[in-house]
Amino acid sequence: MQQQRRHDAIDTVADLVVDHAPTALGFTPDPDLLRRASLFITGGVNQIIEGWLSGAITMTAAELAADCARMCINVLQAPDRSPSSPVAT
Repeated sequence: MQQQRRHDAIDTVADLVVDHAPTALGFTPDPDLLRRASLFITGGVNQIIEGWLSGAITMTAAELAADCARMCINVLQAPDRSPSSPVAT
């Protein structure tokens, strides 16, 4: 039950990222890439917040929010890394 709630919450937040990312970024990424990136971001931010709440990550709430925002924007602005594209080395 708890796992399903976590999954539903991540899906809901990922949907919000998909809805608002084009406005925030000033362009509309490929829809499939945007969905994958939003799930990646949402799950990652969730883990970071859990670490912060447990005390494993020590920074202020403002520092944490700024760090998460910066990382999210970087992921969303990254060039397309579709499965057929070679991984940059």
